[in-house]
Amino acid sequence: MVAKQSEVKLTEVDAVTPPVTAVDKGGMGVTPLEPGKPIAIEATQTIIKRKNRPNKLSSLLFGIPEPNSKLLTLASLFINTLLVGFTTDMIYRSELFYPATELSFARTGYVSQTDAKILLREPDASKLPLYIYYRIEPEESDIEYPWIQSPPLDQLTAATDYALPVQIRNLHPSTKYRYRTSNNHTGTFHTAPLKLNSLDMTLGEIARKSKFTFLTSSCVKARVPYNPFDHSLHIRGFKILGDLLRKKVIVPDFMMFLGDFIYIDVPKRPARDTPIVEGYRKYVPLSPSTPG
Repeated sequence: MVAKQSEVKLTEVDAVTPPVTAVDKGGMGVTPLEPGKPIAIEATQTIIKRKNRPNKLSSLLFGIPEPNSKLLTLASLFINTLLVGFTTDMIYRSELFYPATELSFARTGYVSQTDAKILLREPDASKLPLYIYYRIEPEESDIEYPWIQSPPLDQLTAATDYALPVQIRNLHPSTKYRYRTSNNHTGTFHTAPLKLNSLDMTLGEIARKSKFTFLTSSCVKARVPYNPFDHSLHIRGFKILGDLLRKKVIVPDFMMFLGDFIYIDVPKRPARDTPIVEGYRKYVPLSPSTPG
């Protein structure tokens, strides 16, 4: 802050003070200047410099350098550099380190009373044809059922992103199955129960057999909420759900997914090319939060 003080002095060349010849309205004397008589005016100015108080909040929030505080300026620079780093990490880390071009997986799709679909992806043509082997897996029995082989999947091309569903038919209702694939993937699924025939059942039987548990989920976006220490493809909701299922806190009969599976435009759309979009779609099965 700069403050100015001014002082003005009037000095006559002649030391003799002219007489007061008039009085103004306020009763003050007015000394008229004589024509042709020089008057010397002496002016002095005093400048007082004071330091401004640092605006800490403005400097930290808006990244404005603070000339009166080197510490605040460095702190602001550090915070803004950190935020830029977090943004870059959120947008580009998964693309750089997880291109998912060689991703191979098997995932259970739609399951009815007698059918089930298994989605297979295998970009390595040397592993074709692909087979699915499946069998009943009793939950409370030591009986080992024989493996049944599905028809082969002979061709996977870039047109389908090297992925196609395989349908398994002639299954038993309300039965747990285990499957494994010829390219070393495994999983389980549970078929739906038969439709209830209310004409042949009592009210108590209908109430008992019509109870079921299901899950519902919505939009999926890796690392939301953001944590720089999480895996690039970490999905917090799926991790929590997986822990509950492993501990059998909940035993659902089915799950409904009701939200967006891909958020390619959050926080930034990298491109509109089909391969880029397909890459984002593969992030969910590639995530460590969704083991097969």
